[in-house]
Amino acid sequence: MRGSTFCLAVLSLWVPAGTVCGGLIYNGDFELGNTGFTTQYTYTTDLTASRTIVVGVDPQLYNPRAVSYRDHTSGYGSMLIANGAEDTDITVWQQTVSVTPNTQYVFCYWLSTWSDSDVRLAEIKCLINGADIGIGFAPAVAGEWTFIFYRWNSGPNSQAIIRLVNRNRAQVSNDFAIDDIDMFDVGDNCLLVTYATRGGS
Repeated sequence: MRGSTFCLAVLSLWVPAGTVCGGLIYNGDFELGNTGFTTQYTYTTDLTASRTIVVGVDPQLYNPRAVSYRDHTSGYGSMLIANGAEDTDITVWQQTVSVTPNTQYVFCYWLSTWSDSDVRLAEIKCLINGADIGIGFAPAVAGEWTFIFYRWNSGPNSQAIIRLVNRNRAQVSNDFAIDDIDMFDVGDNCLLVTYATRGGS
C-alpha cells in the first residue's frame, strides 16, 4: 500500500518527513552502517553490477551513472543503496523482531530511485513470516523519496521475520535506495502521515 493516510480508529500519530519513529527496527536509518540486518546481496562499494548494495551517503559515489542525492533522514546521513537483483526472490534486507501476539503493527520505510530512467522501476515486496503483505513501488523521479507502509496483525506470533525483496528482475534501471525502516505498535489508533514533495505540496 502506498499513500498518505489510513485510519485504524481514534487517535492520530503525526510522522513528519525526516522523522524516525523509534520503534522496533534496529538501525533502520542505517546511521550505524552495515549492521543489524541480513541480505542476500553482495556488499560492495561498486554498484555497477546487479545484486549489489552499499550503506552510503550518495548513490553517485558508487555508480557514475547514478543521480546524486542524499538520505531521507537528515540529508547528511546514510541509506541502503542497491542495484537490483535479476532474480525475484533475493532478499535485499531482512531483520527479525519480537512482537506482542494479537497486536496491530505498522511496518514502514522510505523508498527512492537512483537511476535517471523511469522504466523498470523497483517493486519492493514485503514479507512477514513468509506471508506477502504488500508491494512498494519506487517513484519515477530519481532522487525523490516516497513513503511505503503496511498494516500487519501479529496474530499468535511472538516474532516477525521481515524480508524486503525486489520483484523486478530487470538488469537496467532497477536501482533503488531505502531509508528509515521502522515498525511500531499502533493498537486501535489512527496513523496520519504528512510529508512534503518537490514543489512544496
